[in-house]
Amino acid sequence: MDAARIRVGSRRQTSRGGKRLSSLLAQNGKIFKRSVLTPEMVMEEEKMAARMIQRMVRARVARNCFRRVLTEVYTKIYDKTTKQVRYVDNRTGVATETKPLLLLLMKCEGQEQIEPLRPDDAAIRIQHCVRSWRARLLLREMVRDLYQKHMDPKTMEYYYLNTQTKQVFYSKPVFLGDTDIELERFKYRHAACRLSTKANLIGNGVLVLFNRVHCILTDNFTLPDEETARFSRVQFNHCQGSIPFMIRLRSDLFFMTSTYTSYQLVADPTLDFSLCAIDADEFHIAAGDSVEPIKIAFNNRRMCCADDVLRHEEIEMVGHPHGKMAVVGRGHVDKFIPNMVKPKRLQYRNPMESGASGSPVFNFGGRLLGIHHHRSLREPAFDCTFLKPIVDFTREQITPPVPLLQSACLTHDMVNVYWQVPPQYKPWNGLKLEFVLEMCNRTRRGTQGYYDRFETIYTGPKATYTVHNLKPATKYAFRCRSAHFMDKSGWGAVMQVTTLPAATVAWELKYCTSIADAIAYMVKSNDALVHRQSILWVKERINNTRLSTPEDEVDPAILEWTNMEPQYIACNASAAIRESVDKFHHVDDHVLDCLDVLGQCCQYKTEFRDRMVTIPTFEWIAHLFPHFSSVAAVLEKAVGLLGHLVKDNEAGKEIFMTIQGIPMVLEVIEANIHAEGVVREACYLLAALCQNFRQSI
Repeated sequence: MDAARIRVGSRRQTSRGGKRLSSLLAQNGKIFKRSVLTPEMVMEEEKMAARMIQRMVRARVARNCFRRVLTEVYTKIYDKTTKQVRYVDNRTGVATETKPLLLLLMKCEGQEQIEPLRPDDAAIRIQHCVRSWRARLLLREMVRDLYQKHMDPKTMEYYYLNTQTKQVFYSKPVFLGDTDIELERFKYRHAACRLSTKANLIGNGVLVLFNRVHCILTDNFTLPDEETARFSRVQFNHCQGSIPFMIRLRSDLFFMTSTYTSYQLVADPTLDFSLCAIDADEFHIAAGDSVEPIKIAFNNRRMCCADDVLRHEEIEMVGHPHGKMAVVGRGHVDKFIPNMVKPKRLQYRNPMESGASGSPVFNFGGRLLGIHHHRSLREPAFDCTFLKPIVDFTREQITPPVPLLQSACLTHDMVNVYWQVPPQYKPWNGLKLEFVLEMCNRTRRGTQGYYDRFETIYTGPKATYTVHNLKPATKYAFRCRSAHFMDKSGWGAVMQVTTLPAATVAWELKYCTSIADAIAYMVKSNDALVHRQSILWVKERINNTRLSTPEDEVDPAILEWTNMEPQYIACNASAAIRESVDKFHHVDDHVLDCLDVLGQCCQYKTEFRDRMVTIPTFEWIAHLFPHFSSVAAVLEKAVGLLGHLVKDNEAGKEIFMTIQGIPMVLEVIEANIHAEGVVREACYLLAALCQNFRQSI
């Protein structure tokens, strides 16, 4: 205990300069005696420490309490329109975009107002996450394609080469993370091949993937026509340390050369190229993973084509000059022929080796630039044919023509559609045309654009198609395109037709004697006019119907609802009317009359109304709101029908709350605030819902 007192006393003296005073006294020859705390002093110190701790605890509790009060006072709201955060004072309702000073001082954010997430918003967020994830993967793959991994033969260490900047890094790039790049084996060089044809026994070429077809790209001298390609072979892996194999060409599948002319484009012999398909199945069996084709895609990706070329850029040619094993020749681009805007050929600074016409030319990163061009063995090889004009020429040649649509034999439920291509068009060998015909119903609602969503109704080689089961007096739109297995044309001009009115039996409805007869006509017929006359007949009867009391006078001209209700229930009138609305939802007047009839039948609060109080009925009415969002009269009748269903009906109120009816009605009011009838019926519905309603827990 004494030792503790001495330590406490020495600490106090040290903090007050006691150590410095003791040293001064020691220098003067005086002895300094340290003070010793008494029990009273120790108790006082402990009480003081306890008070300080209590003060700090109370201060923290007070600050936390004050933060909670501030959180209740201020609400933090994110404005989706302006993309800004606003702070709203709940006492005054004043909103500000700057953070209040008290929130800054107390380091709190305020109470956040979280809006309920709708299914559409949730789907959009999920789509954003998926797109971001796919974009990150694509970005990582694109960056990976910029690097090559090599081994230094002297130090036996791996290094990474940036093919764009030509910088060398001996440490793995950070973006790779836990993954790594495959050791570069110059796979693009394996796409170079050797050709044996009647015209040239020691030709050269390159394997490319053009529109999902494996093809050999070479010069026109080696493959001048389809007949020569039919009896030709191509050899891969003709290099030291590899096993060569032969593949036959398939000119019957696809063949294109620069000397061909079509109605779309004339020949261009200056390009000097030929493109011929090979047997893909035979190639995959023989090659395995040893040979990979160059994809015809100008994106600077691995095993693809370069989207641009610069002057003085380093290039390399891979070929079999004079039939020898694979040789790599390097050089630089010196000139663009005929100009730099649309070059067709690239001229080298120094000549390449002769006897390698048709060989592929790559840039420093292994992206295909073109094919080597050599006119004659007597002249030095100074240029190559640029790849972009070759691809543009081929794509324009093989693009299918746009068919012209016409119609015939138009009736109330059928139309014959036929189409034709330009008479001067001649299909390429192996590229058989097929046609795609699409149709849309112009009467649908809820879709964006001038036309509704087109649906494919025919795909095949025929030039005519008969469309059945159409609706009478209805607009339809058709469009057609041609396609083959390598490409497809654009859509032709849209053709619109309107079916003829059908022979109707609506005149028979004036001889109806009961509700069951009118509903039977509605159920059996698909004619819009029959449904229209049937619902008008029922509406006329329901307008002359009442639910009388003993005090009312008897009027023979007015029907009694108690006598008419069994007929409505026996023929299941409510289901038939709902099906009629679904079938002819494009006729606004018909939908309006159907909802009017249902509303008048439900206003009497009898068994017919009780039978309609079901979840499917409420969901069916809810689906009408987005479909007829621009038709205020239909919305008024639909909201009024809901009001009759929930008025003094606890089951109807429970179902209405189950389908989230209140937010739906509030949205209808907000969207049709200037429509007096819609707002009136919506307010009546909410009042009927709140009257004596206790939601079950």
